[in-house]
Amino acid sequence: MRKFSDRLKIEVLGAIVCGAGKINRQGLELRREDAWATHASAHCMEMNGRINEGIAFMESTVQNWNPCFMLACHNYWHTALFYLEKQDYDTVLSYYDSEIGIRSKSGAMLDLVDAASILFRLQMEGVDVGDRWNALLPIAESHIDGKKQ
Repeated sequence: MRKFSDRLKIEVLGAIVCGAGKINRQGLELRREDAWATHASAHCMEMNGRINEGIAFMESTVQNWNPCFMLACHNYWHTALFYLEKQDYDTVLSYYDSEIGIRSKSGAMLDLVDAASILFRLQMEGVDVGDRWNALLPIAESHIDGKKQ
């Protein structure tokens, strides 16, 4: 069962622009806690401009994908991107402060990239992100020369 849901989530990433939502829903029906399938759904909704649906989906399934250490921060990042698209900057900052920024302290490169990306995007929109960059500096420095220190 797991191998089949793994195949489905990989297949959906390759077919996002071709109406792949049905394939991904099959994967989630098999394993609703599959954070990768949730991730693929977020991509489908974002790439097709289904912002409100994306918010509703991500927030209604958070209990399923939140425990996935490797991908939870990235799924919160996707959720924040939906709000960024709606120019709801307070909610984006709330997600940053309550999830993304905290999870970036793991030192995982993906979490660091998610945190930096959301701050950069907010600044590009003219939003004052305060001193949030300061917390990312030591995490980024630990990756100097491609080696986590």
